[in-house]
Amino acid sequence: MKPKTMLFITMSIICLSSLSCLFAENRTAEPTMELAINPLFLAAGTFNTEFETVVNSRWSAGANLWYEFDNVEARFAYLKLLYHPLHPGLEGLGLGPTAGVITRYREEGKPEQQSSDTAPTLGAIVQYNWLLGKRDNWLLGLGFNLHATLKDYADNSPLRRFDGDLRLMCGYAW
Repeated sequence: MKPKTMLFITMSIICLSSLSCLFAENRTAEPTMELAINPLFLAAGTFNTEFETVVNSRWSAGANLWYEFDNVEARFAYLKLLYHPLHPGLEGLGLGPTAGVITRYREEGKPEQQSSDTAPTLGAIVQYNWLLGKRDNWLLGLGFNLHATLKDYADNSPLRRFDGDLRLMCGYAW
């Protein structure tokens, strides 16, 4: 992974962790942060992880990384800001905007394409989390992120105007 990407991810997680402290309200013992991975996609050659933190009772912010290491077609990272209309905190329905960067690689059977191309993205995410266990520390999450590239790209670019990812997460909340 490129050093700039690692720096971006590290700084994003630090900033998001700081947000939860800056905007903290009087909270009960419910979890305010989560770290999760997609174990199904990991077995298929894609590392997908996320970090999310509660900003206040109805809002959370997070970061997501999608890194394909087998049959590489795309890699991306994005930040998300989620509104939780039905439940406070990390549990339940969350929806909101995303902003990030995507790199797509040459599609199989298309030698005329560039080897790769990168673009910033804006999108929207819908997700649903369940917090399970005695202390609500085990997270199961479903969702979908749809994003659009924000640059004009050549006809021989592997970028697509619209792209997306499926969220099937298992993790730990604290």
